[in-house]
Amino acid sequence: DDAPGPDRAVEVVFEGRHGRPPLVLWYPHMALEEVQPPRSLIDAKANMERAEEELARKRTELKAAQDVCRQEKKEWMSRES
Repeated sequence: DDAPGPDRAVEVVFEGRHGRPPLVLWYPHMALEEVQPPRSLIDAKANMERAEEELARKRTELKAAQDVCRQEKKEWMSRES
């Protein structure tokens, strides 16, 4: 029997929006084509990743500053009593 085997299926997930669940579809592998995202999307993703890293650094700095202020307040309050 020289019949070709079934084509592999590929799961494609389209993320849900506005609280909706993702849409999952299955396509034959041969029906899909890999496409590079537009340069503007790649740049936007890189910018977002840098912003998230900066946000994480700023949160760490804020926490450290809050800890210092909290400690200074404790010391100040203990001198008054």
